[in-house]
Amino acid sequence: MKKELLDKLSNEELEKKIKSATSVLSVTIVLLILYGVYMFYKMFEGTWEIGPQTAIPFLFLAVMLPNWVNIKNMKEELQKRNGTDS
Repeated sequence: MKKELLDKLSNEELEKKIKSATSVLSVTIVLLILYGVYMFYKMFEGTWEIGPQTAIPFLFLAVMLPNWVNIKNMKEELQKRNGTDS
């Protein structure tokens, strides 16, 4: 998230955004794990065909990493605000 956008948000809005981003991150991690289990099952079964579906884990990572960075930035901003308020 851009610094200017973080400055405009109130603490409550920032906490809500952190919760929703964490939920999205959790769902993405669960889907990545489920797809990984499915992929290994198909490999051990011998019916795995290498194709475009092998890119799916990388797509999950492409969603996870920017979300992770946004969560980190929002938490740092919230800690900075709470540190100056105390």
